[in-house]
Amino acid sequence: MKRLIYLFMVLLIWGCKTSVDSIPIDPKSLIIPIETRKSIEDCTPFRTSTIIDTVEYIRLITPDDKSWIIGEITDLQYIGGKFFIHDRTIKGIFVVADNGLIENLISHPGRGPEEYLALNTFDVNPATMEISILDIASRRIQIYSENGEYIRSVQIEDIVRDMAVLPNGDFLLYTPDYMEGNRRGLWRLDSMGKFKDHHVHIDDDFLYGGLYPKYFRRINDSLIGLMGGEDYDRIYHISCDSVRVAYQLDIDIDIPSDVANDELFDFHSAEPGTLYTKNDYFEISNFLHFRVQTQNNVRTLFYDTRNRKLIKEIGKGVDVIDDYGFYGYFAFSSNDYLFTYLMVGSILEKAHDEFPDINEDSNPVLVRYKIKKALNK
Repeated sequence: MKRLIYLFMVLLIWGCKTSVDSIPIDPKSLIIPIETRKSIEDCTPFRTSTIIDTVEYIRLITPDDKSWIIGEITDLQYIGGKFFIHDRTIKGIFVVADNGLIENLISHPGRGPEEYLALNTFDVNPATMEISILDIASRRIQIYSENGEYIRSVQIEDIVRDMAVLPNGDFLLYTPDYMEGNRRGLWRLDSMGKFKDHHVHIDDDFLYGGLYPKYFRRINDSLIGLMGGEDYDRIYHISCDSVRVAYQLDIDIDIPSDVANDELFDFHSAEPGTLYTKNDYFEISNFLHFRVQTQNNVRTLFYDTRNRKLIKEIGKGVDVIDDYGFYGYFAFSSNDYLFTYLMVGSILEKAHDEFPDINEDSNPVLVRYKIKKALNK
């Protein structure tokens, strides 16, 4: 009897230490194979017009009675017909109308109860248009109206990497980092900061990963996408009522156990082709974009999620023909659009003919892409 009790306790302790992802696999989830060690079979050039329907250039306009200049666009959300732009240089968020007119600047750095020490990331509740700012240094979320008025503070217990807000006010928090006593994976708080559920766990023995800065992407007002870590390589869809595995990435590299167990392992010091990381995850209702990077190879994948098929895999030997003003990369995705931006220095150097009235005192230009509804090779 004592032996059975001992065995039960060992299993109980082991189960608590190695909690893993318990989200059931959706039978309809898409399995995406990624073969980083093989040459790309289809090396025909990729034309950006294959996926882009329209390109719109939005000049950011400062009102006559203000002197606002956006210095560095760190993040962008497009919600309720407005742009919310995080400018790292001033620790603030610009609220911008759809036509590019800057309406307001929310900037409250400081140590006061209605201020924040750091603006690590932010999100906007599409139901209330409240702006939530994650301040990791103070372990709290500061919430403001789109007019910049302080509403409330939500204290959080853990250090997190990224945050998103659902229409019911729930906060989604995520970190891949192992810190003793700190939650890890994906969990949810209610609108006042009370813990509700720990949706995705990461095994305590898996310490590798987390080289990409942005994890959450707003697919639409009611749905958030999450690029999970290299332990399971899953992309999750999260709503007010559910969490499901939408995509399973079947990558042809297994992270060695000695690397997985070393939280300080240097990605670039390993033998080429033995490790990978993921980044540049963007998703809208019918289109998925992400990148898998090894030490000596980069694969960028475009997927038609509505028809569940690969549009194009880009890597060595595949030329990209920019025939639609692509400007080389996507920077953000939000509510069925993809975005990038052109900083003034880049415009003056490479695109001054297209924007002849841009000068050193101008604001950046946003580029908004609408992806084709019917995506064909």
